[in-house]
Amino acid sequence: MGHLTLDHYPEWDLVVFTGRGTLTGAQVIDANRWREARCPTGRTLWDLRLADMSEIALPELQRIVEGLVEQAQLAGGRRTALVMDDELNLPIVRLYAQIAEYRQLPIDSRIFEGIGPA
Repeated sequence: MGHLTLDHYPEWDLVVFTGRGTLTGAQVIDANRWREARCPTGRTLWDLRLADMSEIALPELQRIVEGLVEQAQLAGGRRTALVMDDELNLPIVRLYAQIAEYRQLPIDSRIFEGIGPA
């Protein structure tokens, strides 16, 4: 199993998650809940360049989006950047984007191939 680290930059209203190894949906859900409870920010960056999300199933993706919808209702105007530079995670992130669009997730989420542009 992989792991996620969290860095909080309050001066930039930013939380950075860095994923390594094979991540599970439960880890992502727990990380989002932890962030929301302890350091809610307007901007979140997920550095997934060293992560493998291929084990995250559709029901887990749906739970991730549902949790984000609930959080966004409490505080609007949020932005999320997903950073990856491989083809392995792209299908799961595209599926996440489709679910988020269907649920009308009020978070501006974008995918980047590098940290710089994010």
